[in-house]
This record gives sequence, structure tokens and C-alpha cells, in this order.
Amino acid sequence: FAVVPPPLPQQQPGPPPLPSDTSQAPGTPPSADQLKQAAIVMGATMGIFAHELGHALIGEFGIPATGSEEDTADEFSAMIMTSITEGAEFQAMPEEQRRFLVDMVTYSSLLWYYDAQKSTQTGQRVPWYDEHSPSEVRFRNTLCMLYGSDSTLYKTLADKAGLPERERGRCEMDYPKRYRAWETIVAPYARNQGGEYPGQLPADAPGARV
Repeated sequence: FAVVPPPLPQQQPGPPPLPSDTSQAPGTPPSADQLKQAAIVMGATMGIFAHELGHALIGEFGIPATGSEEDTADEFSAMIMTSITEGAEFQAMPEEQRRFLVDMVTYSSLLWYYDAQKSTQTGQRVPWYDEHSPSEVRFRNTLCMLYGSDSTLYKTLADKAGLPERERGRCEMDYPKRYRAWETIVAPYARNQGGEYPGQLPADAPGARV
């Protein structure tokens, strides 16, 4: 027997309205719990977006990717996320804002830790032939990039994860190598903005159609 679903209600175009929160007066600073939830959602979202952007760069520009493209995209994502907590602009921010951004970047890596925990609990392990590395490995690799970028900012994350001292030293040595490698790889496709934004294309080079 065919079941005909009821017609969908007519809706106005655009996103649905945000739920109203009558418990918090307008202009009230967010609570610690709200800030934590925002850091979790934004960290996971931006980390995944940067991962997919890495795939786009590899696919559209033909950027070389040695080894697994999924691991390369993870590395690119971690590099993008660490850039959020680097530079003079970050240092000039208020302490509360800097702390939020560090939490946000931290959760972009912890996404894989929690995914690994869920896989263990449900018994849904990544098959050995899958193009994606196990979530434990993805967590280790992104954590290593974060810690290598700034061992002070991400010491708490490394401590909670139990990252051994020997591995911490490796991460600190590995991060600059990978940073220089990405600068070299991306330079032919980037505009030269000077300073922290070098590139081999003129500053006024037109954008390419994708």
C-alpha cells in the first residue's frame, strides 16, 4: 500500500526564526556554559569546513598531496585553525576573547577524540580499507599540529590527552616543517599581499573562476 505523506506547511523563504530566550535579558553577557557550547559548535564546524576547503584546493588547483588526501586535508584544516591564535591581532585581543578562540580551536581537534570514543562505545570502527584514518589517529595528528604551533596555548589539551613528552618534542619540530611546506605549495596560487601573506601572483591578480 502506498502511503501519501501530508503536504509540507507553507513557509516564508529564508532560515527559520531563532528561538527566543526569555530567561536572559538583552545585552546580558553569555554564560560560561553558553560560551562552551558556542566554542564546541564553532570549532567543529570551522574545522570540518577547513578540511573540505583543503579538498577543494587539491581538486580545483591541482595542489600536490602526497599520501592520503584525507590526512592532507586534516593537516590543512589544523593549519588554518592554528592561524586563528597566531599573530599580533590575536595578542591584542582581550583575554576573554583569546581564551574563547583557543577553546574553539581546541574543539576542532577534540571532535575526533569524541568521535573515537563514540566508535568504541558503539563498536562501529573504521574499516582498514577506508580512505579515512581512524578517529584516534586524526585526533593525534590535529593535536600535534595545534601543540606544535604553540606549546603554551595548547599545553592543557596535551596534558588532558596524555601526550607523552617525546611526542610533544616531535610536534614542535614537525610543525615548522609542515608550515613551510604549505607556504611553498600554496604560493603559486596566492596573491602577494606582503608581510604575513606572501604569494607569487600580483597583489591585484584577478580571481579565477571555479
